[in-house]
Amino acid sequence: MDRPNRFVMMVDVNGRIERCFCPCPTKIGNLIFESIPCLLSNSNSSNTKYTVEAISLSPVDVTRKKWIGINQTKINSYIEHLFLAGELNKVVKRIKSVKREYGLSNSKIDFLVNTCLVEVKTPLTNLPYKSYLKYQPDKAFHSYHRTIKHYNLLSKHIGEFSRAIVLHCFMYNAEKYRDLFNNITKKRMRNIVKKAIFNGVENWQVNLKIGPKGVSLIDCYKLNNICNGI
Repeated sequence: MDRPNRFVMMVDVNGRIERCFCPCPTKIGNLIFESIPCLLSNSNSSNTKYTVEAISLSPVDVTRKKWIGINQTKINSYIEHLFLAGELNKVVKRIKSVKREYGLSNSKIDFLVNTCLVEVKTPLTNLPYKSYLKYQPDKAFHSYHRTIKHYNLLSKHIGEFSRAIVLHCFMYNAEKYRDLFNNITKKRMRNIVKKAIFNGVENWQVNLKIGPKGVSLIDCYKLNNICNGI
């Protein structure tokens, strides 16, 4: 597997190199994409035959691999299904309605569940380290402007709704998300997140299992002390 740009991965499919769509335009760890196993689905695009749904940090010759989902374009569909199926009752109880792309102050929040605002984030910048894989030099990830924007938006409007939640979704069995500030170096951005949490914006984590047969929920729980220094 090779990743010539953020939207394309070149994958060996039965001995033939196929140009595949990468549904995660941001940083995926610091991985160099060589000999990385992946799961593919048929692509809807005329430009690519397949979409890369997940990658594995397991060696290529391991039969039972652990998969890390990378399809950020589908995560909201997964979360919507879990809400409607009642599998996220820990997050919002007695769900009566789920609205996607809820308009709020000239912007949009991913969901309005009953009267609770829910914004979904899918962190993929820090993956479990494996010594046998190849990595690029560690570089700070600076594309947090949308995340900061949504924390600020939720903070300003939380009083108009019952609750406001940032749902940190991992498409693998991730450890507890403890350090949102790991790469946010600007003090102003840190202060916006701190203010949002102080105003009542909640942080929750959802872990999903991705495999050849589909997607399922592993666990979900509320996060405390998500930012170092709080």
